[in-house]
Amino acid sequence: MEDQELNIEELKPYKEQIDTKYIYKLFNYVRTGKKNLDTNSYIFCYNIISKFANIDNYAQDLLNFHNKRIELIVIECYEKIKNLSGLDFIDSFILYTERLNYFINIMSKSFSYINFYYIKAIQIKDICGLSMDIYKKYFFDKLQIKSFIILNEILIREERNGNMEHRSKIQQIMKIISWMDLISPKIVKDGKSSIIWIEKYKELKIYSLNYQKKWFEYFREETIKYVKNKAENDIKNKTIAEYIESELEYINKENERMQCYIHPIFHKEINNININYLIRNNMNKIIEIDTGANYMFKNGKKEELSKEYKLFKLYSPSLELLKLSFRNYLKECRKTFTLNNRKLLLEDKKKFIELLINLTREISDFVAMCFENNIDFQNEVNEEFCSLIEESSISI
Repeated sequence: MEDQELNIEELKPYKEQIDTKYIYKLFNYVRTGKKNLDTNSYIFCYNIISKFANIDNYAQDLLNFHNKRIELIVIECYEKIKNLSGLDFIDSFILYTERLNYFINIMSKSFSYINFYYIKAIQIKDICGLSMDIYKKYFFDKLQIKSFIILNEILIREERNGNMEHRSKIQQIMKIISWMDLISPKIVKDGKSSIIWIEKYKELKIYSLNYQKKWFEYFREETIKYVKNKAENDIKNKTIAEYIESELEYINKENERMQCYIHPIFHKEINNININYLIRNNMNKIIEIDTGANYMFKNGKKEELSKEYKLFKLYSPSLELLKLSFRNYLKECRKTFTLNNRKLLLEDKKKFIELLINLTREISDFVAMCFENNIDFQNEVNEEFCSLIEESSISI
């Protein structure tokens, strides 16, 4: 039978066979999660399609047939979860996306003959690209805002409060969002079970972050709300030492969490938000004379000062405040040392020098331990005690 002798009616029973024997089983898997396809099932569909796909009229009809079947099951999945809320929604969103990925993957294999003998010729998106567009239009795009809100207000907020139970779900959603930005998507089987989307052309240099930017807008607003509230509550209800420890721990853990929250190009902006609300807005209170750094210096609170330094070095103006506080502390040390050893200076300059050297070493060790041997802090020590030597008219 020559291709030209075929008519569209002859394609109809083949499509019915594909529907009843093959695609219906795929539909059933998406609905129930029960696979009842053997490993070679798609070959049945592929062989039928290859019979007609090199004929333009039939190829377009088969392509429309493919797209419609994808659309039907995607819409059905959307209808099943659109009214869910909270974790039920997130779990279903991930579950149905995984099943739809499987469905699309098998369909792309089954209809791949059209890619080679029709789609390339008319230069449109291939089977995978068309399927991704359908998934976006009828599922992801309709649910993205809801998923962003629930992701922020439940999963990420709980993780920030110490509950790591939902980390894998956050990572799965982030992966799905990143897939939406692929320029030339291709769906493949990764390992034994998971189905993933990848860039079809590995050498592709152009990339889009449209969906990840949309997600980031929601994430940024939630971050501002969260850290602003955290800073206000902590500064009211914690001691200065407790505040420093809490905010430093939060920033360090948030830097880790951001690896799975957002694309790396957005990390700096979130860091700036954290610094603004947790350090900049409260740095003057942290450095207060009676309860802050001066108190820690006078009472040898080395561990607390070390944490304060690690927090303040994230924002240079606050580090300058800490340096100023340290300078005042050195001046008091110098004054106290001079008063306590005035007599010794007159009677035994050698002994005076030994004590001065010991004090300098002690404070230098203090700098090494608390301020990571920061050269600026060490210079403060050197300048202060050099001045003391000059004022005492001591010749070593």
